[in-house]
Amino acid sequence: MVVVSNTFVTWNSEHRACRTCPAGITIGPSHTYPGRLGVWAERGFEKDSIFGPFEGDLVDRKNLRKLKLAFQGGYAWQIYTDGELSYCIDGSDEKKSNWLRYVKCARNKEESNVVAFEQFGKVYHGTTKHIVSGTEILVSEEAQFCTTPPGKWKERKEAEHLTIL
Repeated sequence: MVVVSNTFVTWNSEHRACRTCPAGITIGPSHTYPGRLGVWAERGFEKDSIFGPFEGDLVDRKNLRKLKLAFQGGYAWQIYTDGELSYCIDGSDEKKSNWLRYVKCARNKEESNVVAFEQFGKVYHGTTKHIVSGTEILVSEEAQFCTTPPGKWKERKEAEHLTIL
């Protein structure tokens, strides 16, 4: 298992999201969603590599106004604890988010090459297959994640649901 860390960029910096790409990752026009930006591998990544964590503003479930805005933005993950919404990670602000905000949903299972998973309240993306250079990184459309990182997925006993917004 390989952990691919984000490049450190000071919080609230101009174009922060794009500048946090780790080595071997770039942001460019999405092949899957024309007219939008996507994430591309500039080199190969092994199956069970881990990217992340996804970064953004934490929005408490009690802040209904901010939650509504985050849900409409398309760059957020909802985190549930014991089946109830605990908080949302809102990546809509490019100055406070990172490159993972640009990972698009796959249109089908075959196209997907990463799955989201939660560890200690943070969202990561784990590769489900070897990714070759020149491939767009696409998260599973099933919007399901597990609490177990890649490499241990076969051992997991239950999965939880994560909503992609």
